Order: sequence, then C-alpha cells, then structure tokens
Amino acid sequence: MAGQHDGRRMVHDARTKLVKKIYTNPEVVTKLEDLTMAKIVRIFSDINIEEDIAMTVLVFDRPLDSK
Repeated sequence: MAGQHDGRRMVHDARTKLVKKIYTNPEVVTKLEDLTMAKIVRIFSDINIEEDIAMTVLVFDRPLDSK
C-alpha cells in the first residue's frame, strides 16, 4: 500500500489520526502536564512515510526550564 502515491497518503492519514487520537486521551495529557509542570496549549504532529519517522511537537503555556 505504501508503494503507491495514493497508498502513502492513506497510510500517512491513518497514522496521523492515530497519533492525534493518543493526545485526546485525558490521562496522557495529564501525565505529560504533570511531568513538565506546564499546560499543553497546542499539539502538532507529522509523519514521513518514506523514512518511517514520526514527530510530535508540544507547545506549553510557559517555557520549560531545566531547573
């Protein structure tokens, strides 16, 4: 399926929906916010099917310090 353009698009869309669904789980969000002591205000995710790489960027309501 991933060998054809339309198939890659379908795989990309399916994986993107799966990743986004993870972050709709309040337990996941709460654990991340508790860990960082900051609130998540935005979530961006992207997937590169050819390289089999996924990335999620979380935007918090404050800078995360290493203190």
